[in-house]
Amino acid sequence: MMQKLKVNREVINLCQNHVIGSKVDRVYLLDDYADEKREAWNKLGEIHLYHGSRHRGGLYLEAELAQLMSRHKNFSYVPCTSGDEPAAGCLPGRALDLALARHQDLGGWRVYLCGNPDMVNSAKRKTFFAGASLKDIHADPFGF
Repeated sequence: MMQKLKVNREVINLCQNHVIGSKVDRVYLLDDYADEKREAWNKLGEIHLYHGSRHRGGLYLEAELAQLMSRHKNFSYVPCTSGDEPAAGCLPGRALDLALARHQDLGGWRVYLCGNPDMVNSAKRKTFFAGASLKDIHADPFGF
């Protein structure tokens, strides 16, 4: 996506935490390109991540995702738990239901789904009926 937005290839690699350049470059060229990376992320527009699990323990990388949210004003991280016990700092309920309640018209949005295959297939239908184009719905169903 960043390429289509005319972001420099080197900056794209840095945004994806790819190791680039020689060892000498990594020792002596110490600019972290923070301004360029921030500009690249901002070109993507609003990003809303609804991270769902039955229990708090299933929400991996929570601290890192919260840190991303604090560094990027266009990134929103919403942890959600659907189990019987409410978890502090999490919205109660299924991530997709909470996302669709907040974002009812998905026309023009890109949607990325992953998780249990049955859940992902159901989510593809629901996001399509909420206005997302089939070409803008990306899914990675996986089993455990």
